[in-house]
Amino acid sequence: MANLTIANLHKDFGETRILHDIDLNLIDSEFVVLVSPSVCGTSPLLRRIAGVG
Repeated sequence: MANLTIANLHKDFGETRILHDIDLNLIDSEFVVLVSPSVCGTSPLLRRIAGVG
């Protein structure tokens, strides 16, 4: 069984912090959907989770 746990995740662009202390715990076989307005940090969040941003 694989789990994904993220604690205190943040992302800065220059001096502007766009993600503030994100905590997330996903359990194997759990289904999660991220819904958000445009330009609010969803793509940087997904890149950080994937380890490429």
